[in-house]
Amino acid sequence: MLVSILIYICKRKARKQKKNFEREKEIIDLRANALKAQMNPHFIFNILNNMQSVMILKGEKEANKYFGAFSRLLRLTLDMSKQEFVSLKDELEYIKNYLILNKLQLNDQLHFSIQSEKIENANTIFIPGMLIQPFVENAIIHGLAPKEFGTKVLKVKCYIENHYLTVIIEDNGIGIEAAKKMNRKRSYLYKSWSTTIVNERINVINDSSNSDTIVLEVEDIREDDKSAGTIVKLKFRIK
Repeated sequence: MLVSILIYICKRKARKQKKNFEREKEIIDLRANALKAQMNPHFIFNILNNMQSVMILKGEKEANKYFGAFSRLLRLTLDMSKQEFVSLKDELEYIKNYLILNKLQLNDQLHFSIQSEKIENANTIFIPGMLIQPFVENAIIHGLAPKEFGTKVLKVKCYIENHYLTVIIEDNGIGIEAAKKMNRKRSYLYKSWSTTIVNERINVINDSSNSDTIVLEVEDIREDDKSAGTIVKLKFRIK
């Protein structure tokens, strides 16, 4: 009887170790895919072309601002790809440089702000890397880029409440429903690969911890019964 119990315990432990190993491998693969999605050749090609145009039209001084942002973005991408967790400070720096480059792509029409309310220790708060940027990318591609009139505004806001770091990405674009309708009318359907990967990563992380380590909420902003943008809320449980 005792031998049977010991065999059962050993088999159960082996199954658990195998499952944990598979989870870790899945997370590593998803992180690698996230890196590929964020630094895709099409994005890099567009940025380099735009910087070349700035150099010709506005001169070296103006172009250097974007070359600096691009250089920092590449460095942070490489640094963050080696780490499972990154500091909130680095993640926000990454988003800042990404938005500077996207402002260039949108002909300087993008207005953005990044706020971290009452967070003085952003360099000591760690979250899974490359989880916020894909939602910023999604807001630009699907919400702000198709917007024809008015200013294009994107706000990133962070605060800590009830043991969760909350990150809000808000845009005043065309909204979720309008973006879906627009995509259906096109001859092709663009789907953000990086956002799909992020959703998979969130599910894997939550499954491996058997809890809601990360909570994702997405909703339309409504004004006068019309879409006025989108809010994405990411909540990271912190210790």
